[in-house]
Order: sequence, then structure tokens, then C-alpha cells
Amino acid sequence: MEDWQRPGGYQHRPEDVGFFKEERQQPMPPAPSYGGVMSEKDLPVQYKPLSAWAYFGYQILFAIPLIGWIILIVCAVNSENINRRNFARSYFCVLIIVAVIVVLVLVLAPAAGTVTNP
Repeated sequence: MEDWQRPGGYQHRPEDVGFFKEERQQPMPPAPSYGGVMSEKDLPVQYKPLSAWAYFGYQILFAIPLIGWIILIVCAVNSENINRRNFARSYFCVLIIVAVIVVLVLVLAPAAGTVTNP
């Protein structure tokens, strides 16, 4: 007895799934015609580019302690605008790298004898 024949097994035989049968495949829709040029208004909202002022504003917003970091995490996981999401993720990575460097300097500096107590 095959898996698809057992109760609780596969719902369909593999031959019945649409991508195995030639006649069940749908033809591809025609590509949209933009005349070779695509303007910003033709883009979906998700792909709209951010202006330079938006990047500047987000940098100031993300630099605010605690509130900015919460907004940074929200923007990093939100997919409303991919450009903003990627910028927030890159900013978050830079914060992590800086934090690691600061911790390393604070741990290794006393061991090297560069920091002296008065």
C-alpha cells in the first residue's frame, strides 16, 4: 500500500498535483509594457526609494537612546518599505559592531596596561 492510499497519508497522488501534468499548467501572463522606461510612480509602495532627507531623518531617529532603538527594531522587521527595512538592518549591524569593539577595548585596555588609576 502506498502512502497516498493509507488513511492520513498524502492527500493526492503525485500525478494529480498541478505541476506534474502538462495540461494543468497555466500560461505565463504577458509582461507589463513600460516602453523600456519605468518611472518611480510605477513602482509598488514596497519598493519606493527613500530620499536623502529620509535617510538623514532615520539616522537621527535611530540615534535616540531606547526609543530610537525600539523604532530601529520595528523598522528592521517591517516589510512595508524594503529600502527602509534594509537601512534599519544595516544601522543595527553597525550598532552591534560598535558595541563589540567598545566591549573589547574596555576589556583589553586594562590588560595591556594603558589605563592607569590615579
